[in-house]
Amino acid sequence: MRLLRRALVMLCVCILAGCASPPPGPASFRALLVGEWGVTPRGFYADNPDGTRSFPFGEDAVGRVILTSTGYAANQFQRNGRSRCVTGTSPMNCTTEEAAAAFKTAVAYQYRYTIEPDADDQFRGKFIWHVDYVMYPNWQDEVLPRRYEMDRDGKSLIFTAPLPLNPKLTVQVHLRRLDPATK
Repeated sequence: MRLLRRALVMLCVCILAGCASPPPGPASFRALLVGEWGVTPRGFYADNPDGTRSFPFGEDAVGRVILTSTGYAANQFQRNGRSRCVTGTSPMNCTTEEAAAAFKTAVAYQYRYTIEPDADDQFRGKFIWHVDYVMYPNWQDEVLPRRYEMDRDGKSLIFTAPLPLNPKLTVQVHLRRLDPATK
């Protein structure tokens, strides 16, 4: 009894002193996911079989991922400094060439998501995206699985997905949590 009591006291002291803490559970992990995430510099790329790296939206791609606590999300990724349509104030007024350029330099979609953490580590696993609305019509109502990896402090997140230009390759999107004060 005395030994058990001493062990409990030592455990409490250690926890209060911050030298031990339990790993985040599923609810706290999900809370780490929720928020706004921005693409890091040179953070949207594909590694090619020859060892080179390609940047589908340029090396300075920009974008945001918003994940809600209710399981909804929205992504927008695009080339930085995209050309504007000079023919009006509406996408409907763009010329065919302007519309094609705009379409090929950005992607946006909204979806419902679920997560399937790896059995041995909830900070890695699979996102399942159930696409509701999307700029690219072929993804409408599709289920798009994505791999994820998050650092332990919840400040960076990586998505890995098939590269649409070549589904045998993958694209990685490196994200950092956006500070609400810097938006």
